[in-house]
Amino acid sequence: MDWDLPQLRALAAAVDHGSLDAAARALHVTPSAVSQRIRALEQHAGAVLIRRTRPVAPTDAGAAVLRLARQIDALARDVETDLSADGAPPASASPSTPTRSRPGCCRRWHLWPRERGSSSCAPTRTARPTSCATAA
Repeated sequence: MDWDLPQLRALAAAVDHGSLDAAARALHVTPSAVSQRIRALEQHAGAVLIRRTRPVAPTDAGAAVLRLARQIDALARDVETDLSADGAPPASASPSTPTRSRPGCCRRWHLWPRERGSSSCAPTRTARPTSCATAA
């Protein structure tokens, strides 16, 4: 299952800031964009993820996806930090950004492989250390 980072960040911001409006301000997008991202994430997950009350609160399914969102966001920020220290473009660069200067494992747009059994390109700080040589 592929998870969309902006959608996950919208969920986390809504819960952290208590409303879609506050999340939108924190993410520098419109409240409608936050709402659309969360709805798309709910469709992807097949469950309602937040109670749209004041303050916004995660459902049980939302709490599970929120944990995932925080883990993926932390990994993405770690990779961005590591790459910026190497002089490579940030991981948040668009998929069309030239990738020659990035390591082979970071040329992929998704953090994890789409199919079970394929090699992973997880940073070595995670519980899934792997060699980037197998990901190229």
